[in-house]
Amino acid sequence: MAMQWGWSLSRDTVPARVPVAFVVQSKDVNHGFAIYTPDGALLTQVQAMPGYTNRLIYRFDRTGTYTVRCLEYCGIFHHFMLTKFIVR
Repeated sequence: MAMQWGWSLSRDTVPARVPVAFVVQSKDVNHGFAIYTPDGALLTQVQAMPGYTNRLIYRFDRTGTYTVRCLEYCGIFHHFMLTKFIVR
């Protein structure tokens, strides 16, 4: 769930080499749910919009710590909007 200015993930660890489903929603304004690899490359993204549910299914072949960042300017603290999760 996206909200100004953070992400709420249901889990902080996901399995490697199996499809992982992200249910992406927003409580307030439009956000861009972007996943970055452990070395900082943009991997995939989907929009988080109020009143909508988007699903992103991805299979992580590499273990490590991934970062979720917002790609849609959402206000003054947009640049702080990130969280991390681990792929094991």
